[in-house]
Amino acid sequence: MEKILSIILFALVLSATGFSQTPSAADLLKDISAQGSLWSPDKPFLLQADFATRLHTTETGHVTQKWSSKELWQEETTLADFHQITVRKGDDIYTARNLKYTPLPIHEIHEVFGAPLVPADKWKTGKVKAKEHGTQECLELHSTSNGDWKREICVSSDTRQIISDETIALAETRRREFSDYQPFLSSSIPRTLKLTINNVPVLTVVVTSLEQRSYAANEFAPPANAIVRRTCANMVHPKVIKAPDPVYPPSEGEKHIGGTSIVSVTVLPDGSVTDVYLIGSSYHDMDEVTQQIVKTWKFKPAMCGTEAVTVDIQVQVNFRTR
Repeated sequence: MEKILSIILFALVLSATGFSQTPSAADLLKDISAQGSLWSPDKPFLLQADFATRLHTTETGHVTQKWSSKELWQEETTLADFHQITVRKGDDIYTARNLKYTPLPIHEIHEVFGAPLVPADKWKTGKVKAKEHGTQECLELHSTSNGDWKREICVSSDTRQIISDETIALAETRRREFSDYQPFLSSSIPRTLKLTINNVPVLTVVVTSLEQRSYAANEFAPPANAIVRRTCANMVHPKVIKAPDPVYPPSEGEKHIGGTSIVSVTVLPDGSVTDVYLIGSSYHDMDEVTQQIVKTWKFKPAMCGTEAVTVDIQVQVNFRTR
């Protein structure tokens, strides 16, 4: 009898101190998948956000999003002297900008705004770990295509809101952080979003205004002189089939240095490459060599069903000389 009473008292103490059993991987994945993101067809909204980038120098910008549905929206972005307007109408995306390419931080804003998706064909679930003295529960994920790629998504133990999403791929660790959740319609939305790469903060986005708003279709007129790209559901993205390695200048090779160059590339329906622009510099002579070699790459083109389509992508070239 005394043993039974001791067990009951111990259970009451655990309950009073907020102890709870670590959820299963399936339950935690369900919590993660339920959160979604702003970009949902049942949430028309107007969003205003300020952001700061810290890739090499600190620059500030602003983004305005008018969202009616997944097939009807407009985004206007400024970053220092850069200005871009993008409109989606159906399967067409129109982009007008005052540069020949979109700076890398603009792409990374979309990365931090996106929901932490876990497609079953790309990620398999691993262990669940309690962290930060039990205030966080983190789900391990492993790539189904590359055994070296790992990922960890953490949620708050009490609110079940996503706190972070970290991916380790090759020599790069990318970590998104979400905080300052505020209610919006039937869910909660993080108002502060951060991106770090290899533990270096590179982007902070702060949502300054978010309100429900309905729009008429004629409010989304394509901007003048826009570049048009077709998109579609379940688009198959381009894949490299021929990528010669750059031959770097001996002067740089003798220094035993490495780095990463990032270029903006347009892949045409025949798989060839055009409009190659440097958007992320290694600050070495390798940048120019990388741009020239990427122009010779060949891709399996992006596909919308059975139709090959033109797409703009970013290519990251990592190098290390010996």
